[in-house]
Amino acid sequence: PDADLDLLRHKLDLVRFPDELDGSAWDYGVPLAHVKRLVQHWKSSFNWRDAESRINSLPMFTQHIDVDGFDSLNIHFVHQKSDVPNAIPLLFSHGCMSPF
Repeated sequence: PDADLDLLRHKLDLVRFPDELDGSAWDYGVPLAHVKRLVQHWKSSFNWRDAESRINSLPMFTQHIDVDGFDSLNIHFVHQKSDVPNAIPLLFSHGCMSPF
């Protein structure tokens, strides 16, 4: 909803950036200049509705998967076949994974 995008823009306006260690480069994460540039892009030039439209044009599915010790998990995924003959299948995943 538009209200969610308005809230996101408001939060981006309120963001407080941390100090950065001199000369740390990528040793402690993304350099502050990159983060500031990204936030500015999200606030002023990123087209959220265009991105939403492109994502929603992909073939999406859900599947319930039973996991021992948990209830059934509802997994949301995109299944897009390559136009390239004999392409290697790819699986992209996001989220947190526990080492335990």
